[in-house]
Amino acid sequence: MVQIASFITRIRDLLMAVSDDSLAKAEPHLLILFDYTDAYLSSDFMKFAKEEREKLDKTKTAKGATLSITGIKKILLKGYNVLIKGEGIQMSDSKSEALDYLVRNN
Repeated sequence: MVQIASFITRIRDLLMAVSDDSLAKAEPHLLILFDYTDAYLSSDFMKFAKEEREKLDKTKTAKGATLSITGIKKILLKGYNVLIKGEGIQMSDSKSEALDYLVRNN
């Protein structure tokens, strides 16, 4: 159990570092690709991700797409998309589909 807790802490620290780095960039609009291949997403992680997204939303706009979202992860992401403002995160079946979505003008 200690290894899992340590891993979760490292992932959380990484997410915070990415969020802080994104806030420091001059660009007002971010394009973000999330690859959840072989990843486990808990409701606690999604809550934390929502909090980090809210920090970004104060000064930036972001457009996001995901890969490898199936089963319970899809349900969690749909819930996340309902809770955040903006267009949410697009679920994609392939990397090329996700990248096309990100660069497409709306």
